[in-house]
Amino acid sequence: MLKKPTKSSLRRLGVSILLGLGFFVLWAVLISLVMSNDTLENPSWTRADEALQRLWWEVVPALALLVATGVFASKIGGKIGWPVLAGNKWVKNLAIGTLVGVGWLAVVVLPLVLMGFLQFEGTTTVASLTIWFAAMVINVVMQEYLVRGYLFTMIEKRHSVAAAAIVTTILFTLMHGLQGGVLGVANVVAASLVFTFLLIRTGSLLAPIVAHIIWNGIGGVILGVVSLGGVYPSLLKVSQHGSDIMTGGAAVIEGSIVTLFVSAMIVLGLWLVGRKPRQATRKAVAS
Repeated sequence: MLKKPTKSSLRRLGVSILLGLGFFVLWAVLISLVMSNDTLENPSWTRADEALQRLWWEVVPALALLVATGVFASKIGGKIGWPVLAGNKWVKNLAIGTLVGVGWLAVVVLPLVLMGFLQFEGTTTVASLTIWFAAMVINVVMQEYLVRGYLFTMIEKRHSVAAAAIVTTILFTLMHGLQGGVLGVANVVAASLVFTFLLIRTGSLLAPIVAHIIWNGIGGVILGVVSLGGVYPSLLKVSQHGSDIMTGGAAVIEGSIVTLFVSAMIVLGLWLVGRKPRQATRKAVAS
């Protein structure tokens, strides 16, 4: 039998909603203050290089996010504290993120290549590849800090881990635009759960950030099998052969049923590992 919500629980929920909305409004306002100015949106040093322009467009939201997190984590949001970036076991967390990221991508891509659904057809010349990669890294860190940083920590402390996981997964999915059809959306949800369980199991953002960088960096910028919204180049050329259910169509592997199956297995594996106390994330200390 469901319990009737109490006034205190409703009040807590209302405050949490206001904190979340306020955090996003501040972040959006800070970005708009920069991007609404033509000179600041497109500085002269970025106009001759598309990679530099993309780098700047990733830096601005990231800096705005750091300011918004600082304001809400320390001043407004009940002193939630800064999300833990690495934690005391940063080497272990780095290794876990790397292992999951590489294994995840390999177990998806290799079968599709061996079965002929994907075929690599040489390389392309990508000017300023290092800058493109740096921009991608900043974008990933920004995404993880935005979704699984202050917001996850705030909701977890005020409600529960389950509530934090559900809300941030919905947010992560909406951020990716509900593209790629049913399979595309399902894969984004599954990816979000992989990153969330990495956060829960390790107690820091380092593991999900590293796994996410490997997926987007090696999968997108290097191999070209992750679309990255069509705004990033890729070093390798890839062609698709066969059903879109297997190849993923325009979303490439992020629209493939193979990716969904592998992601679901990783989520299941991380869930079965058993939850470790996330005491580190409850300290108002940034590592």
